[in-house]
Amino acid sequence: TICDLAIVCRKEMRGVLAVFFWYVLLSAILTIISYGLWLNQKNNLLVINFNTLAELVLLTTMFAFAFEKIIRWFVIVSGSAALIFGIFNLDIQGIYQFNGHTKAVESVIVFLFTVLYFRKLLLLPDKQPLRTLPMFWINSGLLIYFAAGLFLFALGNSVINMPNAVSRLIWSMDML
Repeated sequence: TICDLAIVCRKEMRGVLAVFFWYVLLSAILTIISYGLWLNQKNNLLVINFNTLAELVLLTTMFAFAFEKIIRWFVIVSGSAALIFGIFNLDIQGIYQFNGHTKAVESVIVFLFTVLYFRKLLLLPDKQPLRTLPMFWINSGLLIYFAAGLFLFALGNSVINMPNAVSRLIWSMDML
């Protein structure tokens, strides 16, 4: 069957890892579409803005699977509030404008989720080596990316009036 071949049907790919798989797949597809639009000198900000909202939904879902009870509730409520903010902000800013405020809010929310997950790892009763936990590596990568993203997008919102060379330098750091 197809499920025998598909990576997402494997037992270890349920829950957190399955959501992360879809996050990576969707990000790759939207990046390819965005790059194609850019190559054809078309406005790709609609795709980028959709990617921000989809990323927020998928990462909130992933962390909701990773936590229990009260923390799960906090993750769902804060992720939903950020999503609602992002949708209203798109309406205010427009879908073809860069949505830096939503990106900055997303960075704060995901940064908080990653810090809470590290706290969860520190409080685990059995001290399994962290290097053997896939979610440790995923969480570490998300922490680095979104902490840097918070700085870049918050700074990016304030450098709109700076020279193009400075603006290009700041935004090219996001691509690293």
